[in-house]
Amino acid sequence: MSQLPLIEPGFDQLADTLRIKLEPGQGRRPGRPGNREWIIQRKVSMSAETFRALENLAELASNDKRKVTPMQVAALLLEEATGQYAQG
Repeated sequence: MSQLPLIEPGFDQLADTLRIKLEPGQGRRPGRPGNREWIIQRKVSMSAETFRALENLAELASNDKRKVTPMQVAALLLEEATGQYAQG
């Protein structure tokens, strides 16, 4: 099983991006913040080790004003990675 890094250099920038992109929910019972561009929802299989890492990253990215979930971290990481590959 692969070892996941505890914190990658540049995570602060990723966390800032998450806090900026996540908009507060709307309405009487708004729920958690989200990104309006994230319109497709699919299940993504992963190891327990990967999910624990995402939980840790979400906790680090969260603050008093904005709670970040593990899957929000995963969504941003997927977007960043696919963007890098698409650019060549």
